[in-house]
Amino acid sequence: MLLPPYYLLKILFQLPSSLLSIVAALLIEMLVVRPLGYRTETIGDINEFTSADALPVPFFLNDEYGLSKLNMASLPTIFLQGVLLCAVGSIESLMTAEVVSSFTKSTHHSGMVVAAMAVGNVVSGFLGGMGGNAMIGLSTIACLNGGRRRIAPVVTALAIFVCVAAAY
Repeated sequence: MLLPPYYLLKILFQLPSSLLSIVAALLIEMLVVRPLGYRTETIGDINEFTSADALPVPFFLNDEYGLSKLNMASLPTIFLQGVLLCAVGSIESLMTAEVVSSFTKSTHHSGMVVAAMAVGNVVSGFLGGMGGNAMIGLSTIACLNGGRRRIAPVVTALAIFVCVAAAY
């Protein structure tokens, strides 16, 4: 005769480890941290989202940006930072593509990886956002949980967009 805890453990082993870690972190916050009188700050505590900043606006339409401070003396510093961020982003994106290719037993086109990152960062900067690159952790979690096609990053991107734009 099988005991009920066996079934519970069997179900727990079928759940993704990332989901279990999120649940564990929430339980620690609610059952340990808050009863002790502490509280973990959230993004909303630091900067509250409103409907005015939920959707991106081109930087030249935003009154908070001041390009009047830009001068020729600052251009070398800006260019150097851009080159360094491009190098780091390209290296990390190529490493992520290599890891995903090994998980999915497929190949990738390095030029397309870097070009897609470049286009995404230009569009992001144009809309007042901060550039980024592929994340090894997120891509690995997606592959380990069954994400094998292009739909996995699309669903992730859409979920993040909904969280930022609609669930602010």
